Amino acid sequence: RSNGLRADLAQMVADMKPKFIRFPGGCFVEGNTLENANRWKKTIGDVAERPGHWNLWGYWSNDGFGAYEFFQYCEDIQAEPLYVINCGMSHREQGFSRLPDAKSQYKVNVDEYLQDAMDFIEYANGPADSKWGALRAKAGHPAPFNLKYMEIGNENGGPIYNANYEKFRSAILAKYPKMRLVACDWTGSPDKKYLDILDEHYYDSPGFFFRSANKYDSYDRKGPKIYVGEYA
Repeated sequence: RSNGLRADLAQMVADMKPKFIRFPGGCFVEGNTLENANRWKKTIGDVAERPGHWNLWGYWSNDGFGAYEFFQYCEDIQAEPLYVINCGMSHREQGFSRLPDAKSQYKVNVDEYLQDAMDFIEYANGPADSKWGALRAKAGHPAPFNLKYMEIGNENGGPIYNANYEKFRSAILAKYPKMRLVACDWTGSPDKKYLDILDEHYYDSPGFFFRSANKYDSYDRKGPKIYVGEYA
């Protein structure tokens, strides 16, 4: 495909026959500040006109592999797309989210990020004559991509995230009741009775993983499903 992944890397992933692909990965989603967070609307259209951005790891991303290319790749290898959307938090907001005055310091317009999520679902699944579905059709894919899974934030936690997650959850499910939403468990998670899938990340020593071999044996089978999205 034009503007696709490097062929050898794309084939390597395809050979593993993944059932789903999570994108964008990790802290690329939130950035150090919201100024260098990933915003999907800047990753579609003519590659030459995409603004790109400095990412968390200190190098420039031209966003040539954007939302549209992600969906194409998932189609090519028959994997379900799991898209991670920014919930109005960067590392900066996560850093003060547990302070006593966290909510008074939080000045982000969450509705802007919620609208991004709603628009993304329309871009993925909306009819070709809808505002965002029309851009998908113009790019060459009039049929919906049939997005089923969306993750709200990456490695976010605390009272700000919990409030933002609930706002996203309520709005998305009100319009798209079949959407499967994934929440972060980063030193705590939102109220589990409202969760469908919970994403746990672990970066620890080999000993930790040996000791945790039976970690999930005692998890409540009636609780949210667990997805370990990152570990090393």
